[in-house]
Amino acid sequence: MFARFKTFRSTMHWADHALYAVSSPPGGTITGPAGNPVDASCNSTITLSCLRQLYNAENYKTTATNCNKLGVTGYIGQYANNKDLQQFYQTQNPSAYGSNYTLVSIHGMF
Repeated sequence: MFARFKTFRSTMHWADHALYAVSSPPGGTITGPAGNPVDASCNSTITLSCLRQLYNAENYKTTATNCNKLGVTGYIGQYANNKDLQQFYQTQNPSAYGSNYTLVSIHGMF
């Protein structure tokens, strides 16, 4: 290790103006990151519909095959749980209900 240890100063900056929250009328829309309209309720509650709107993927149709792979990490006892996944699918995406995944554990941890 070729580090030089020295103390650093902490610098704080204070804003001259107040921060404000974005608000919109109920049933209104806000502008999403892609510039597309997003239901204003997504400011307070995230649903599958909100995620599709935020990612501008409302009309995306999946074409999954058996070769798709996804890696997910889990920390501090948090890991993939099929029961939770099925409950999410049942309420948010019924067409995916019953689908599953294969768990590949690293070093016997999961």
